Amino acid sequence: MTPRILIVDDDEDILELYKLILEDEGYRVDTAKCGREALEKALKESYYLALLDFVLPDIKGTDIATELCIKQKITKILFITGYSHIFDFIDPIYKKKCKVLLKPVSGETLVEEVRVALEPVMLFDVPELVTTI
Repeated sequence: MTPRILIVDDDEDILELYKLILEDEGYRVDTAKCGREALEKALKESYYLALLDFVLPDIKGTDIATELCIKQKITKILFITGYSHIFDFIDPIYKKKCKVLLKPVSGETLVEEVRVALEPVMLFDVPELVTTI
């Protein structure tokens, strides 16, 4: 089953463009124009990946990310923003789940970063489990 992706941006043109690009690649995509809408959708549906803008009219993207992680409604987050310092605002507990892409993001880059984010994740390193007797 194809993982669900949630795109959150207050720019409707970007929402539509990213949605079309990712649906064309076979992904199941939902969109939200603000943080509250994103949180409401995430309560009803589980998403593997969220693409979040940092600056939204109601809630900062980092606050949405924290809330989605706390409620275990998201596995990975791609911030797509014009602010290079955003990583400083991400809760250290959740930084491993996040990556920041600086705008503008080409369709090719978007597809590649989503593909990488959706690759299966190794939960542990097998050599670390081997002990000597």
